[in-house]
Amino acid sequence: MKKSNTIIVTFVFIIMIVFAYITGIYSKSSIRGQLNQDDNPMVLNKPTDNNLVGARWDWEKTIVSKDEIIFPRVHDAFAITFTESGELNGTTDCNSFSSEFKKDGDNIDFGLFTSNQMYCENSQEEIFKKLLAESEKFLFDEDGKLILKSEFSSIIFVNKESDQNKKNWNLIKESAANCNIREGGQTHDRKVRVTLKNGDELEAYSPKIDSIFDIVNDAEEGCGKVRIWTE
Repeated sequence: MKKSNTIIVTFVFIIMIVFAYITGIYSKSSIRGQLNQDDNPMVLNKPTDNNLVGARWDWEKTIVSKDEIIFPRVHDAFAITFTESGELNGTTDCNSFSSEFKKDGDNIDFGLFTSNQMYCENSQEEIFKKLLAESEKFLFDEDGKLILKSEFSSIIFVNKESDQNKKNWNLIKESAANCNIREGGQTHDRKVRVTLKNGDELEAYSPKIDSIFDIVNDAEEGCGKVRIWTE
């Protein structure tokens, strides 16, 4: 009888060890999966035709490396649009240009670029078109920005007229009217960022430069002065 109890206890002990081992592997796998997700700071969304075609995409910046980022010196000058018929149209700080494009999934390929031949001193047109022509993939980040990627660079574009941007701009106007803005500011490319009195932040591109000053000044009589910085 004593021998039989010993066998049963040993059998149960072995089962517990196996169960603990399997559970440990599963837990490590789950934790590793969570870490891999957290290690990726940029959420990229699957591209769709609806996101790409029809919108005006303004050049925000080009990331060449962690030490080299190119910004447009003339804001609202560099923009591209894609048409359903496969045409790319663009403007720069000097000339307008056009091309054809083909896409397959998240792959994109541009044809020859044709443009006006006007000369403009200190223009960024050539570097902009060169990096654009080298793009091989298109993606969208979690903020809806378009990213054209190549082996050498990532060109980031923003749709300043998107529904989300209009919604954010209306929230900024509403917050100003309700005396809920603590401070704010704008950059040269019309990007407005405000901090609310509860610490939350709102960001949007304004319809025109200095619009945020008009909104805050209109609310100043009932709300008091709000500090607005600018570049």
